[in-house]
Amino acid sequence: MLRALNQRWQLGLAAVLSVASLAACADQSGSSADASDPSDSARIAASSSGSPILQLMQEAANTTAFRGVRRYRSRFGVESLEQVEDVGADGQGRLAFELVDVVSVPLSMDPFGYSIEAENAWRFQMTLRDPKIVSAFAAAQNYAISTLPETPMIAGIQCVRLRFERHGPLGDRPADYEVDVDRDTGFALAWREYDAAGLLMSSMVYESFEYDGDLSDMQLRSRTFNATPISLGQPFGPQVGFPVRMPQALPEGFEVVAAELMAVPPSLADPLLMGEVSYLLPGQWIRFLATDGVEIITFMHSAPDPSVSTVAGELNLAVEFDWKLAFGRAQGMNFICSARVSVEMLQQIIASVF
Repeated sequence: MLRALNQRWQLGLAAVLSVASLAACADQSGSSADASDPSDSARIAASSSGSPILQLMQEAANTTAFRGVRRYRSRFGVESLEQVEDVGADGQGRLAFELVDVVSVPLSMDPFGYSIEAENAWRFQMTLRDPKIVSAFAAAQNYAISTLPETPMIAGIQCVRLRFERHGPLGDRPADYEVDVDRDTGFALAWREYDAAGLLMSSMVYESFEYDGDLSDMQLRSRTFNATPISLGQPFGPQVGFPVRMPQALPEGFEVVAAELMAVPPSLADPLLMGEVSYLLPGQWIRFLATDGVEIITFMHSAPDPSVSTVAGELNLAVEFDWKLAFGRAQGMNFICSARVSVEMLQQIIASVF
């Protein structure tokens, strides 16, 4: 049970980015279809609340080859974080991320130390940080989506501006989004997130962008290790080979849409320095992806270790900005959960598993 765990709060950028990047190691960078219902296209076409551009956005997020320079800003009370990133993708799952400049960081952070952590968490920056259409059908169900009259020019590309207004309770998540989308391709060239008072929380905008841009001078990186998709419609046991625990308590509008089995090799620990710890221990893990169409929650746990007590447990909570992460051990399993929800909601998710 969750209340039997030792709760240890770990605050600081290093903790949140290291765990976030680990939670993203098996992200949906390979194919957008891995993270959505295969019948999305048909249901979108039949739904009066759906829009073909949502399907375009879902497909473009992970299949577009490009290179661009983008600016990311996020507000934290009276302080802010702003950075410039040179990013790219080959459209086949390999990504490139280079931090060009850290314009500003909150006073509590060391700019040099932050730069190192941001580079180390490149997969988090590329796959988890910015909202995107994970499931067109779920987005149409959970958001009121409208086309605004503005047709902004972003990085020389004419865009259509969409507004997403969330249905249901907000929790700690942003209330609304605006996104500037290339109407022809569905690629999102700018995002803005607003809180319940209508104040801007964070934004991302491409200052330069080129489809099929030259990536020859960039380091393209792929998934750390392979994963095998798991069918949600079939018993987990025969597919996985060990007991599986799936979250039962999720925020309103969220549902699990994908699962995969990961084999973490012992070599993952090779780059670790003295005193460092890998939260992804070698062995088999199952990873679940839940979404409301735009926001995502990831939960993963390892195969049980018979040598570990099934009674004692440990829960660590890392809180940084609007991301909350839980990681630890319970009932002989290691686990990691990442989400942009309240700490209370994160604890409910973990409690529903163990």
